[in-house]
Amino acid sequence: MVISHLSSNINRKKKRTMTIKYGTARVLVKIKQEVSSQGAMEKIGALINSIFCKGDWIEYHKSHKRKGYVFSPLILIKDGRKSYMQEINHVGDTCEFIVYSNNYDLLPLIETQISDNDSFEVLDVTLDTVEWNSPVKRLIVKTPIMMREYGKLMVISHNSSEEEKQEYLDILNKRIKQDFEYINEQELPDGYTFVKDIVDYRAKSIPYNGVKLVGTRCKLVVENDILSRIVTNHIVTHGIGEKSSLLGAGSVILKEY
Repeated sequence: MVISHLSSNINRKKKRTMTIKYGTARVLVKIKQEVSSQGAMEKIGALINSIFCKGDWIEYHKSHKRKGYVFSPLILIKDGRKSYMQEINHVGDTCEFIVYSNNYDLLPLIETQISDNDSFEVLDVTLDTVEWNSPVKRLIVKTPIMMREYGKLMVISHNSSEEEKQEYLDILNKRIKQDFEYINEQELPDGYTFVKDIVDYRAKSIPYNGVKLVGTRCKLVVENDILSRIVTNHIVTHGIGEKSSLLGAGSVILKEY
């Protein structure tokens, strides 16, 4: 099914909107082993994946299907303040990470089944539903987008040329369209473009199995019509690119400006 009836009826100049709605699980943890912010992504992924290694979720865990969730980096909580900016998380630090999903069977499972591992002591899990009615003009990509095209790793940095940036933008829009259509089993209109521009882009890595996987962390300037808000809703809960449930890659934060 093509979602053309939406795009054909949308005048981008009109202030029409729809509610972006998604579920979250805020997982409060205490650090048991010193870990870098980048290195923590693999450990968070392992903590979440351990839930699916038993019972009715084993086949879900083994499947190569997209898992329908993504998670944030560790957020340090200190003196009543929250920060993404710490380079090293020390033993005894209190932190949280957020799992984003529209799978309302999965989130309660995290709440009841997640347990300590060698890296984290789980202190609390809080479930919530977020409803966003404000405009979305930018997506802040908090963890690097991992993306390949014909086996080639696609990354841009502050040293990239305009031609390289445009190639990356074209492939990014193609990949977002393909991912949305595959997961939702609905086709977006031919020629549909979600990301208008990429700013503040830099190459960043996430360690995994002893290897540094390199991706692009950036800010995405996006459309805000109804169709694009549907795509935004999908991206918030699935991430952008590859390894979103394994490493939290391509997780985003919504911005009004």
